Amino acid sequence: MMKAERERIDAALKNRGYYNFSSNFLIFEADTNQYDRKKFDLFLRVKNEVPEAGLKPYRIKEVNIYPNYSLGSDSLAQDTVRFNNRNYIQ
Repeated sequence: MMKAERERIDAALKNRGYYNFSSNFLIFEADTNQYDRKKFDLFLRVKNEVPEAGLKPYRIKEVNIYPNYSLGSDSLAQDTVRFNNRNYIQ
């Protein structure tokens, strides 16, 4: 169950732009100070040695759509229309 939770968090972070994050960057730690009552606290933490790129979210700046593109044509943009935060290039 703990491995599945780490993978769930990893997938959720990737959906938010953390493409270099890995579930291996997460670690569970148990605090057994209450062991006499057979209870413990369980913490999920990010490891200290995570690369900086793993903690950086990525964002899509702009989207270019070429609706009439063909492989044999010139790739220079002629006419650009911006609609719904997307560039349509004819």
